[in-house]
Amino acid sequence: MLIAICEDDPVYRDGIESYCHSWKEKHQDLSVAVHTYSSPEALLNVYERPLDYDIYFLDIEFSKNSAMNGYRLAELIREHNRSSIIVFITNSKLYMQQGYTVTAYRYLVKPIDREDVASCLDHCLETALSATDPFLSLARKEGISRIPLKEIILIQSGIHNVNIHTVHEVETLRLYESFEKYASSLPKEWFLQCQRGLLINVLYITRFTKETIYLSTGVDYSIGRRYRSHVYEHLQKFFDGGLQ
Repeated sequence: MLIAICEDDPVYRDGIESYCHSWKEKHQDLSVAVHTYSSPEALLNVYERPLDYDIYFLDIEFSKNSAMNGYRLAELIREHNRSSIIVFITNSKLYMQQGYTVTAYRYLVKPIDREDVASCLDHCLETALSATDPFLSLARKEGISRIPLKEIILIQSGIHNVNIHTVHEVETLRLYESFEKYASSLPKEWFLQCQRGLLINVLYITRFTKETIYLSTGVDYSIGRRYRSHVYEHLQKFFDGGLQ
């Protein structure tokens, strides 16, 4: 499950993140990644659109440094994603009449309760996601299969093949071109090349330094010297300044 928290108050942002991790501890068989953002602009990142998270916790009012509020951010999310769950965070119940146009699942009034966050995550887990989510096609002799991009953790090169590590298993695909050429064909807003034969889905990166990437799966990978500048700059933008 991929979770986005967009809240400019670090107390509430960190609190909701902590509740999400507590919920994760009760679902050890589930791959969970939590990303936090301090503004709508940070969530939209360099691609000027949000990536496809399973659930968004969105504050409604942001500081004057932000050009939009949570409702506008939700509208941008809904322009390309109709299936994700949106939960608004608010200081007042007066806002609760305005979220119908973006089909918000729920409003959480501050201070946020741990059980309310867990309830939202339970609902997300039980809800079937749209079949139109972006996917990667795998062509084999027996036919073509599809893997949702959000389920791919990383792609690693082998001998004349690539190993696609998903949240469920490892898929092996025969490769008839160079890994570099194959990597260039994948959406850059999702996959980041950090080694000569390694692509990592940015949604599973929870922390990074100039030399290492840390994943929500508990594994870390070194960043190849030739890729360090690009990777570090990309992740700084993605994480709104970077997590050192």
